[in-house]
Amino acid sequence: MKKNRKAIQWLYEEMPSWVGEGLISQDSADKISAHYGPLEKGGAARTAIITISIFATLMIGGGIVLVLGHNWDQLSKFARTAISFCPLLAGLVFCGWTLVKDKGAGLKEPAAVFLSLGLLCCLSLIGQIYQTGGDVSDLLFLWMLLAWPLIYIMGSSAAAGICLCGLAGWAGSAASGHLSLWKLVLLAALLIPHILSAFRDDRYSFRSVALGWISVASSAFIVGALVSDFNWWRFWPVAFCSLFSFFYALGFLFCAESPAAWRNPFRTAGAAAVSIL
Repeated sequence: MKKNRKAIQWLYEEMPSWVGEGLISQDSADKISAHYGPLEKGGAARTAIITISIFATLMIGGGIVLVLGHNWDQLSKFARTAISFCPLLAGLVFCGWTLVKDKGAGLKEPAAVFLSLGLLCCLSLIGQIYQTGGDVSDLLFLWMLLAWPLIYIMGSSAAAGICLCGLAGWAGSAASGHLSLWKLVLLAALLIPHILSAFRDDRYSFRSVALGWISVASSAFIVGALVSDFNWWRFWPVAFCSLFSFFYALGFLFCAESPAAWRNPFRTAGAAAVSIL
């Protein structure tokens, strides 16, 4: 079970006063410290390493795509097919290595991002090469169904954020035809457990705050897609006010002790949006 770093830090700060007031003995305090172990340091540095690793992965992948795209039409169908699977296979090897070697989040997060985007690249290229049919919404739906296990196998919040963006993109592309509510509920249900787990561990950590902001933006985009798809334009103020009022209440009830406004995305976004609307 993951340990809440902030809760342990608070406990270690309070124990000396408890011992001084006689609430607990020094022996009990030593046993508590031995149970929870030393407090992990370098939270900001760890976040910076993960962020830089993810951006480096995206830049390397983008460079490879640009190089291949320049000569894509000159390649044979077999060569294009083989190249289409290379990002997927490389991502699988990268993720497998981080799991077998039990690497930290600094490598697991970019590995999950690389594999999820490699899967999307493979699906889109194979569909283009063999003209499998379908549209962007079909591609994104299939991709998210195949990619969501990465979130839980790798423990990757970055992959969850990418899937949240994909969910918003799918809703926007599907709104031009008919947005399937059961597909929307299914995709959301696959992502929500990880988001709740991140907030339960530490609701003010960088990954929780980032997931919160992405969730707010994605939800607003999805509501807009629903309004467009069902032609509810007369009710869009009600829909958005209801959504952001819910977010404000969520932030007020569960993140009221946020040390800064940006660390409470639900309350901040809800208050800003409701005041504008």
